[in-house]
Amino acid sequence: MRPLPEQVRFSDTPTTSATIAASVSGIPPDLRAKLAALEVKHRRNVNQREDAPPAPTGIPSLDARLGGGLPWGGVHELNAARAGDRAAAAGFALALAARLMERHLAATANGGHFLWVYPRRLAQEAGLPYGPGLMAFGHDPGRFVLVEAASSADVLWTVENALAAGALGAVFALVDETYGAHAFTASRRFALAARTSGASVFLLGTGDKRLASAAPLRWQVAPISAPARSLPALAPFSPRAAWQIELTRNRFGANGAWNLEWNHDLGTFRERTPHDGSEAVSLAGRTGDPDAAETVRRPV
Repeated sequence: MRPLPEQVRFSDTPTTSATIAASVSGIPPDLRAKLAALEVKHRRNVNQREDAPPAPTGIPSLDARLGGGLPWGGVHELNAARAGDRAAAAGFALALAARLMERHLAATANGGHFLWVYPRRLAQEAGLPYGPGLMAFGHDPGRFVLVEAASSADVLWTVENALAAGALGAVFALVDETYGAHAFTASRRFALAARTSGASVFLLGTGDKRLASAAPLRWQVAPISAPARSLPALAPFSPRAAWQIELTRNRFGANGAWNLEWNHDLGTFRERTPHDGSEAVSLAGRTGDPDAAETVRRPV
């Protein structure tokens, strides 16, 4: 077979209207802006169900890159920066799912049940979901169904068939290094099934940033230490999860990097900066005692 001419070869990097317009002289600025807006709308329609708006993350700069927020019924590839960071990637996926669920439950009757599927050999390395940890991300542990697959191929088979059932809010799948050989075909099938069912798919691995895939979003995740806090010793409290994330593949806009923290109280993200101040915290919601509703200050 003759190779494709250089000018018509496909590239994994999406060509945007902005880059096309920049390469053609004589196009008025207002027309370039319209072309860029049409391109963003086209990418959103291809990778997002039309009957559900995106779910905002709460971080304006991130939502802008995503074209408004997280796509409903989409596929996310989450790569741990290091092998030991898989738990951090799982936590970030749970936080993304929490942001999606409000919009998802309003638009579907799936009931917010989740499937967590993993290959047997990764169970000891990566661990399994922990009830109190799930609750910290706003999830009911009783809505999770755990499936142990004999092999990585069985994980992919389970994900596709679970999506076809149309009864889930999200599917979390642990994938190993063998996923790369099937990434494009598997992710394309998942994307089509997710768009039909409305369920979001989170593929948790340690893959290559350059992996060929049909997933519209790929994140690289590393944990960062949470800041110290001063709270009364008896106040129920768990440290906030925090991540350094890099959006390495984005079909809705440009890539980028952020330091994010999960607010367990509000169920939302907060961007970490080097010069954070302090935040007022009410203890009323923690103890259930209105008399304990005094406000304390804690560094964040």
